[in-house]
This record gives sequence, structure tokens and C-alpha cells, in this order.
Amino acid sequence: MQRSKWIVALGGALLVYALYQSQISQTPTAPVKEPAPKPAPKAPAKPKPRPGPCPDCPHSLEALGQSAQSGKPVLGGTISPDGTTSTIVLPDVLNWPKNIPSRGLGCCGFRSVDYLARLQGVPELVDWPEHMREDGIAGGAYPKKVEKLLERYAPGVTHWQDCSRSHALLAASVASERGCAVDYNGHDPHYAGGIAHCVTLIAFSEESDWVAIIDNNYPELDQIVWMSVAEFDKRWGGWCYGLLAQTPGGCVGLHGSEEWEFFAGKDGIVNYGLTKQGNNFPPYCILNGEDATPEAILEAIGPAMMPIPAIPVNVDHKVDLSDLKTLAMYAGIGLLVYYVLSQQKG
Repeated sequence: MQRSKWIVALGGALLVYALYQSQISQTPTAPVKEPAPKPAPKAPAKPKPRPGPCPDCPHSLEALGQSAQSGKPVLGGTISPDGTTSTIVLPDVLNWPKNIPSRGLGCCGFRSVDYLARLQGVPELVDWPEHMREDGIAGGAYPKKVEKLLERYAPGVTHWQDCSRSHALLAASVASERGCAVDYNGHDPHYAGGIAHCVTLIAFSEESDWVAIIDNNYPELDQIVWMSVAEFDKRWGGWCYGLLAQTPGGCVGLHGSEEWEFFAGKDGIVNYGLTKQGNNFPPYCILNGEDATPEAILEAIGPAMMPIPAIPVNVDHKVDLSDLKTLAMYAGIGLLVYYVLSQQKG
């Protein structure tokens, strides 16, 4: 009897197991989700182009439909049309005043120095043409007049002038990040014919064969004129002059730009403020008001301006105190470090 009970229990267990397996086989199973495909690997980034020709630059010679070897004057920005040469450091936005007249004569020779003063932090000569007009001094520039007025408006400001057609002085002024003023006779995208004018030289490289100027009748970055050294020599009378300030940048003026209509003279040449016609200057070489040589000027220019922070200075000679506080803080930290080190050595 006991044995039959175990047989019945075992059979019932087998029946329950069979029914359970049957139920499982009939229950639909959830679909197995396939893993999402992995994203395709990104293509390797294209290497950045090395410095060299820039055919896509908006003012490139190729974009203008001209030969890159022509060297003819073309408009551009702070980089040469072929991408090989840059100007001295300029503000992102110039916002500089244009050439103006004083007593009927243009002030291009003085505005060109005004631009240098803005770049080199010389407030005495910022807005120079406006100061001349306020004082009743006629425009029109030539070497001895510029020297006389430098003594009047900026005594003690180091400067130089030379009329020997020295490429070395042009190159040195640019290499030092200063630039210089030069006389100039046009025949470029701004002027169909000859003119009597002074402009600011901001690039000069015989190695890459590029020269660039900012014209004070067109003081915008996209109006910078680029040309070859040979083409520049055709337009340059040989006079160059500049400042020797050691602190780069920082000056802003108080006067905006104004338009002035220039009229052609009897010889058909429009004079923008270069008094001596024909650009035939006698030998003249001055360093800080004294007779000098081009070699002495080259030594005074040196390799570069001092790499120290510029302190923004307004033309009324007010200094930005916030920058002075920053400099004072760094000076204090430096003195503290020096004191600690000296104590450790002691």
C-alpha cells in the first residue's frame, strides 16, 4: 500500500512537470534586441595648411585676376596677397582719422606720424594735424619743417629722418614693429595718376618682395596697399622718418575723421600735403635733432621694441590707473619672491 502511494505521487509530479514544459513552449518569447550598430569612425581631420600662398584670400592677386608675380599695387589686409608676409601689429579696428588740411594745405606728412604715435604710445603727436590747425600752422610737409615742428610739439621724443633712399632703414623700422612715414606718389588702386603725398609704411621685406602702406586718405585695414619692392621704389622719393618710442601701442585720439576735397594743381598732380614737388629731397639725416648717419639711425632703431605691457594713454596724458594697479600688483609679487629667496640664501 505504501509503495503504491509513492508510485502515484511520482506520476503526478511527472504530469505537473510535463504540463509546465508545455506551457513554457507555448508562451511567446520577447524578441531579442539586436545591438545598435556602432557609428562609423570619423574621417581623420584634414591637416591645417602650412603658411604659404593664399589663393582664396579676398584680396589675393589670384582673386583679383592678376599674376602673383606682377608685384603691381593691390588692396589687401594685414597679410600679403600670397600669404607670406604680415604687417606690423595693428589694432583689429583702426578707427583712425583721415588726412585734413590746415590753412589750405594737406597734413599727410604729419598724419603719417600721428599713426606711428598711436602705435608706439606717444600722446604728444596723436591728433597732430588737428593741433596744428588749432594753432594756425599751415600743412605741407618737408624734412626740415617736420623737424622744426617735432621740436615744438614733442620736445624730447626720440625720432629720426633720412633722405638717402635706404632700404635698410625701412626694413629695420618694420622689424622693430614701429614702421615709418615715407613720401609717395600714387599710381595705385586709389589714384590713377601721380600725386604728392606721405603715407605710413607697415611692411617691408626684400626676401618675400612685399611692401605695404597705410594711406591716410584711406585708413582702413581692407584699404592697405601691397606691392613689390621694385614697384614701391617707383613711388618713393627716398624720404623716410619715424619715432623711436620703446613702448608699443596704447594711444587713442580725440578727433574723428572728416572729408576734404583735394584739387589738382597746375601740373595736374594732386597735392595731399607734400610741400616739395617732385620728391627730390637734398641729403638729410637727423637723429633726435642732430646730424647723423643711416648707420647711427639703424643702431638707434635696434632689433625691436621692448616686450613690456603697453599702458593705454589718452592724448590728454591721462594714464589708465586700472592697468597701473595690475602692474603694481605684479611688481609687489616680484619683490616678495625676491625677499623670500634672499632670506633663504642668508
